[in-house]
Amino acid sequence: MTSVVTSCSARGWKLYGERFTSTFDAYWPPEVTLYVVSEDVLPISSRGRVIVQSLSASAQATSFLERHVADLWVHGNSATPRPAGVAPAWRDRAGYSFRYDAYKFCRKVFAIDLVAGIERSGKLLWVDADALTFAPVPLSLLTSVLPDTAALSYLARERYHPECGFVGYNLSHPECLPFIQAFARLYSSDDVFALGEWHDSWVFQWLVKHRRPAAHHIPHRSQGHPFINSELGLYMDHLKGKRKSAGRSAPAEQLKHKGLPYWEKS
Repeated sequence: MTSVVTSCSARGWKLYGERFTSTFDAYWPPEVTLYVVSEDVLPISSRGRVIVQSLSASAQATSFLERHVADLWVHGNSATPRPAGVAPAWRDRAGYSFRYDAYKFCRKVFAIDLVAGIERSGKLLWVDADALTFAPVPLSLLTSVLPDTAALSYLARERYHPECGFVGYNLSHPECLPFIQAFARLYSSDDVFALGEWHDSWVFQWLVKHRRPAAHHIPHRSQGHPFINSELGLYMDHLKGKRKSAGRSAPAEQLKHKGLPYWEKS
């Protein structure tokens, strides 16, 4: 059994979540289930293989979000005094930094933990909701990007934190569920604030280094945009950052799969 999990707000649903879900329906194998997790009420109900799950079902998420709703420094904003011992000194400079927006990125971690607790076995694939699918996804891809021997798989980078727009979790592997639970616990316990950065990709990398689970590095050809320059780019695009307004990644960013109709469009 394979499931996909993603997460978005009501605003994100309008911008990209609806497109993510509709292209999933169109192109993913019918035996794959999609969980859409949100703390907001989305204009969609569970139907068929699409399951809408409230983030409020996670007590850890609810507690963390309520506890830090007014803590601007947890939102990545250094407009308030930095509590002693919880962030690097450079962060005392004014302004927003995604690197310390634990309030935003914790939702992704809690969503994964919530769905992993529901599924308990099989393979669970996290895919960012600002991705889209443009070609039929074969069942062979699901094994290729997450081999049975691995507890998890991801797009590693040499000089930067991983690209966590896609992460595979093999829930049937004995090291996987404990890893996910430890991931969520770093946020729910507030231990994340002792780390160098607080967004999920950096925390994921830190946890991999400390727990050393059996991991598969998905091959790719780009440090800047590895998602589309891996095997995933045969079927999906990832509209991270400013690409959302363009509606797609630029064809020039595609280094591995040139010649595909999708990547030939301007």
